[in-house]
Amino acid sequence: MLTPFLRYTILRLLLFIAVTALLALAGMRGLLLLAVAVLGSGLVSLVVLRRPRDEVSRAIVARQQQPRSPHGPEPQDGGQPGTSAPDGAAGPDEPDGGAARPPSTPAG
Repeated sequence: MLTPFLRYTILRLLLFIAVTALLALAGMRGLLLLAVAVLGSGLVSLVVLRRPRDEVSRAIVARQQQPRSPHGPEPQDGGQPGTSAPDGAAGPDEPDGGAARPPSTPAG
């Protein structure tokens, strides 16, 4: 089953293709064809795709009203957020995992 957003997007694309084809058959070409097709399909979709658009809106509102954790998603490894990575694993600020670096020699 398609999500409401995906269904609406597919219907909008199909409507754009249909309007473009009709305008091309009427003799319109080039950039003017695309511009009129975008405007025309947008206006037609306001009327024709009202129900799918309302479904997308309801899905967005329902998702926004879902309760969320105040601290964001729980860590997958069971550790506390912000704890250091295990030995040899790179931490967020250490691209090489904090491995020992050779001492730098002064230029001389």
